[in-house]
Amino acid sequence: MNAFKWPGAAVAFFLMSLPGWLPVQAQSEGVLSVEAKAQIKKAMSAPKAVSYVMVQESFKGPMTQAFVGASLRKFMAEVISQDLGKNLEGGADARPYVMLNDNPEKAKAVKMDIAYRLKTKVTVKAPLEVHEVVWKNAARYTYNGPHTRLNAVWSEMVVATKGGKMKPRFPMALHLLTNPNTVKSADDNKTEVIVPLGE
Repeated sequence: MNAFKWPGAAVAFFLMSLPGWLPVQAQSEGVLSVEAKAQIKKAMSAPKAVSYVMVQESFKGPMTQAFVGASLRKFMAEVISQDLGKNLEGGADARPYVMLNDNPEKAKAVKMDIAYRLKTKVTVKAPLEVHEVVWKNAARYTYNGPHTRLNAVWSEMVVATKGGKMKPRFPMALHLLTNPNTVKSADDNKTEVIVPLGE
């Protein structure tokens, strides 16, 4: 498996481009198109069950380029050393997930899990863990555009559920569907945002 099709620097850039996830409606004003807002509203109104088996490593620290980059390099090295390529969903073209357990805007030290989706459960050695993600209700929305606008997507998700019982919660998953290092422009980035909903 050529895990370095997704170099640590690429995902680190993705994470560091998130300026904050403060759920303020103003963050999405003038950033998201009317069509995008309508698609988000539709996704939030039709949640579905999500069940993934993931191989992951947990990290906790500041959202700094140094910390995130070092964490990613460590995780990918572990995946390679344990020869897990054949077990990954997508094989050599597997796309990484970043599970944010805390709101980066509110927590000084953020707990995040860097993960790949597995085809089936396997036995791994520490510090890697196999974890099953089961969300009864989760909204899924694929955003096309710069990673710097993902905070606007989160804000719009909060707005879309205002007044209802079901609210977007952490942890949430960010699934990188394109490599930031190979797209022609930031507008070509594609990221699936998967958010559990709860009361």
